[in-house]
Amino acid sequence: MVRLSFPLPKDLHIMTRKQRLLAVFLIPISLQVLTAQACTPDQIEAVRSFASRPIPERIYDRWISGGASSASASMAVRIAKCESKFNPKAQSQISTAYGLFQFLNKTWAETGISKTSDPDRQIEAAFRLWKARGFQPWVCEG
Repeated sequence: MVRLSFPLPKDLHIMTRKQRLLAVFLIPISLQVLTAQACTPDQIEAVRSFASRPIPERIYDRWISGGASSASASMAVRIAKCESKFNPKAQSQISTAYGLFQFLNKTWAETGISKTSDPDRQIEAAFRLWKARGFQPWVCEG
């Protein structure tokens, strides 16, 4: 096993939490990859989770990239917050409603995307539904 050492920034105490995580946690993992060492599944998942942007940003960006106005993109974010508090695994206690936008099973089928816990696929399904029907399917508006 090759160990590479490097100095940590002198001002580590004034860095943001994100910067500290990068300096202390992700750099050694990246060095493992660069030196052809295998990362554990937990390390790989930590890097993926850390690298992904917050769900509200991903919702907003999908609407904007699809030609929506900033008002519509903001509304989509508010709906997801109201429906699920941005929890892609949110499950209704009284129906089949599931995910960020609380789709019923029949709504998933309407979008052409299978019911999933993947937030990016859920965002895409909600975007497709919005393109087809506007915000009419949602009662919750944040």
